[in-house]
Amino acid sequence: MQALCDGEIEEPTLRRFEKRLLNDLGYGLELAKTGDGVSRESGRILPVRPAKRAAALRGRGARRGYGQSLADLQAETFGDARSLRDAKRVLRAAIDTCLRRPAP
Repeated sequence: MQALCDGEIEEPTLRRFEKRLLNDLGYGLELAKTGDGVSRESGRILPVRPAKRAAALRGRGARRGYGQSLADLQAETFGDARSLRDAKRVLRAAIDTCLRRPAP
């Protein structure tokens, strides 16, 4: 929130906030590997799932993203509009999945 008050660019700052919020809540995204443990490659379209409780979310929480965009999200650096757009789509889907999940 301080970064926004300091005048940083809104879009990448919000994506970093959303990613860190998911991590802090225990629903971080596994961005370095696919659900099958295969390393992601830039340029490929790959599935991404919330890391914690992935088995319970299988089929509901899966989303797709481009390898380079996911690498950018992992590093919290957004080199272009596509990376930002893909990050927004993936993070919103993950947040939506967490909000719809019934309490244990």
